[in-house]
Formats: sequence, C-alpha cells, structure tokens
Amino acid sequence: MPKSLRLKGDYSENAAVVYFQKNNYFVFKACQSHGAVDLITINENKELKLWDVKTQNFRKNGTTIHRLPRQKRVGNRLINIIYYDIEKEKCFIPTKRKEKKK
Repeated sequence: MPKSLRLKGDYSENAAVVYFQKNNYFVFKACQSHGAVDLITINENKELKLWDVKTQNFRKNGTTIHRLPRQKRVGNRLINIIYYDIEKEKCFIPTKRKEKKK
C-alpha cells in the first residue's frame, strides 16, 4: 500500500481505470494534474461521464469520512465521484443521501 498522499491518489486513480475497463467503458485520463476531472468515461451507448476519483479515508476511531456527491459541473456536464478503498481494494460510487423532510 502506498504511504504518501500523492501515491495513494495515483494508485486510486489507476484502480478506477481498471474498474471502468472491466465494466466495458472506454477510459481517458486527464492530462492536467490539478483539474476538477480525473477521468472521462464512455460506455457502449456512447454516454460520456466525468469523474473525480477519491481515496476512501478513515478517522482515527475507524469510521469512514463521507463526502457528498457534489453538483459541480464543467459546462453542462456533472462531475461524478468514485471512491477507491485501498484496504478492501474496491471501487464504489456513492449514492446521494435522502433529503430530510421539513
């Protein structure tokens, strides 16, 4: 397992590429290192999605740190989040929390 934060991020990004390729997506990595988009995927139906890859993090007490899927956009396209859990070696896409009724 990588120790530095940058290596963990690179490791997670490469794992996400493998995840998408196993699920029959064409995957393109961003050419900039500090952009909002890490990956671009195209599925068999020619649907294009933008992805921000995050490494799953944990607090000192072992609970997970959750980031909400944000509504950040590039042009008219939504940027989706995919997490990679280094310990379990799994990628997952978070679901949006249900809104509280007022």
